[in-house]
Amino acid sequence: MWLYRPDQHKTAWRGKPRVISISPRAQALLREFFIPDIEDYLFNPRRAVEELHANRSANRKTPKYPSHMKRTAAVRVPSPKRAAGI
Repeated sequence: MWLYRPDQHKTAWRGKPRVISISPRAQALLREFFIPDIEDYLFNPRRAVEELHANRSANRKTPKYPSHMKRTAAVRVPSPKRAAGI
């Protein structure tokens, strides 16, 4: 059984600890999302958006035409003010 103790939670002001137990079935589901960097978040919005875009591009049914690619390159912002998923 895994135990998760968040740093912040809604009853922290009362001085009560919060312990969330993670069952073996939940552990099996979470293992699919493990990444090599232990300091990184398990569920990263930026990484999720990048994966979504990669899957959409890979599963595309219509071909990308040269005129479409040229137009996309002309419209794309080289360095956006906000990154995806933030």
